[in-house]
Amino acid sequence: SFRRAGSPDAALRRPVVCGERAPSMATCSVIGGLLRTWSDEPVGRILLGAWAATFVGISSRALFLRRRAKAAQAQAQAQGAAPKPAADQCATSKPAKAITPFKRVLRLAFPNYSTSTMVWGGVLTVGIGVRLLVSIKLNTEIGVLGGLLAKREWPALYKRMLAYALWAVPASLLAALQSYAAGQVTRSMRDRLTARVHSGYSQSPSLPLAVSGAGEVVQRGLMDSKEFCVAAVHLYEALTKPLIEVTLLSATLWSMMGGAQLMQCYGFFFFAGCWTRFVGPSIASMSADVQAAEGKLLAHHSQVNEYAEEIALSRGGAAEGVALDSALARASTCGARLSLQRLLSESLDSYVVRYLGILAA
Repeated sequence: SFRRAGSPDAALRRPVVCGERAPSMATCSVIGGLLRTWSDEPVGRILLGAWAATFVGISSRALFLRRRAKAAQAQAQAQGAAPKPAADQCATSKPAKAITPFKRVLRLAFPNYSTSTMVWGGVLTVGIGVRLLVSIKLNTEIGVLGGLLAKREWPALYKRMLAYALWAVPASLLAALQSYAAGQVTRSMRDRLTARVHSGYSQSPSLPLAVSGAGEVVQRGLMDSKEFCVAAVHLYEALTKPLIEVTLLSATLWSMMGGAQLMQCYGFFFFAGCWTRFVGPSIASMSADVQAAEGKLLAHHSQVNEYAEEIALSRGGAAEGVALDSALARASTCGARLSLQRLLSESLDSYVVRYLGILAA
């Protein structure tokens, strides 16, 4: 007997479309098919085995090094000074966090949200976003023009060239608007900071004393403030543009591939980035070792130059030469180790995050 099409069993037997009902099942099927295909090839089996061995080996080494570092740190703390009594710890309170000079200057440049600086900052932000949208559209038009040119479809190509010429008008205007808005933000910030300096001049009870105690007043009040405003606006543009671009591209990918698939892709990048940072040793500590070795080498050279007569009288030139060679070898070893670690770290980061990320996407 045949089952009805609307029965529960028939609904269970209906094939699941990728991205429609169960994206996790579709992802598992894709990964399973990929693994089966690669396992059928000898090179694929070698690559999968190398991946597994690398993941297990590097992760185990990172865990071992971290445990050894924690043990060494605990031993150093145990050999150090005794901890403070509980009463002293309770009585000691943390001082209030002082405002940094950078934040203080920004507060002077942006006193409230109704100033012209904030208005031009908003215009700059909106201009960056709209310019990115128009740039995406222009890149699409360029791709279409290239395809039509390759196919030699001349009437359609001429029509698309008209669309490209029309889209180029707002693109050029928005590029100029972004530069203009950035200049206006810089000018407004500098005007406020310079006006603050002028106010300090006029309200100072003893102007000669204030000027003499402030150092290079003219340089700080005019040129340094101008350079600060220019650098602050450039930094804002450099931070805002990637954030808006990532947001726009994420929205586009969300509409094309679905939210679940996009989150899975971002999850891979997050996991890959965390893993590469976990297994990689601290570049900062290795750089500190290089600087310490360079400092010892410099100290040995300074010692030879300072005590040259004593070394000559005591005939200690050979001993000093051995010490200098030892310090040089130590600095060279630390530098070579740092360079090798950077090579390995950059290779691992590029392969795992970039190229495997493309496969995951």
